[in-house]
Order: sequence, then structure tokens, then C-alpha cells
Amino acid sequence: MAYATQADLEERYGALELIQLTDRADPPAGVASADTVTRALADAAAEIDSHLAARYVLPLTSTPERLKTCCCILARRYLYADRPTEAVDAEAKRERDWLAALAAGRVVLGDLSAAAAAPQGAPRHAGPEPVFSRATIGL
Repeated sequence: MAYATQADLEERYGALELIQLTDRADPPAGVASADTVTRALADAAAEIDSHLAARYVLPLTSTPERLKTCCCILARRYLYADRPTEAVDAEAKRERDWLAALAAGRVVLGDLSAAAAAPQGAPRHAGPEPVFSRATIGL
């Protein structure tokens, strides 16, 4: 599920930073690479989903603003690849710590419907009904 868009990233960090992080054309095209930004947003969303799946039924019915912020921060970190600044790393670490706390139940997303929350510790099962049961085998 997409939690943020390229427009959200541009609003948060500015178009110039996205251009600097994604324009790999030779000579530079002067525009952000939509494919690179989309890949970073997808990677961030997958990371978020890996934590959310521990407590919530996915996909969520709505996107809380807090997840949009988290997705932007993590996507930015992905865009920096192997050359992040200390500030970018620190911001991403705070978000990853928050996601770990979310998965552990120490924080909540807030305004999601009760139906979206998965019961803690309840097993999830999906598939066809069993072929054999006590009734069908005469027990």
C-alpha cells in the first residue's frame, strides 16, 4: 500500500533535493526521476508493512498522517542510498524505532477502526474448509 506520494516528498523536502538525489541523467535533466522516487516510496511502504502486519490487518482502510510522515522519512533515507547525512540517518532511525514500538504494541496508530486491528496473539487462517472433520469421519 502506498502511504506517500512524490508530491508528499516534494512538499516535505523540496523539489531540489529530490532532483539532486534522483537525476542520474548525463547531462542532468533537471527533474526528479519518478521511477527512482516510486521505488524508494515502495521500499519504505514495504518496510512499514512488515511492522504493521504484526498488529493490523493489511491493507489498512485509511492512511493515518503519521504513516505518511514515516514513509517520506524512510523513502528519503532510501534515496540517499550509501551517502546519507547524520541527520538523515538519525531521522530514519527514529522512525524505525517508532515502527518497532508500533509492532510491539507500545504505541498505536490511533484513528483506525477497531475492525482493522488484529486481535493480539490470535492466529490468522485463510484457506478452504477442512476435508475431514469429526462429523465426516464419524467421531
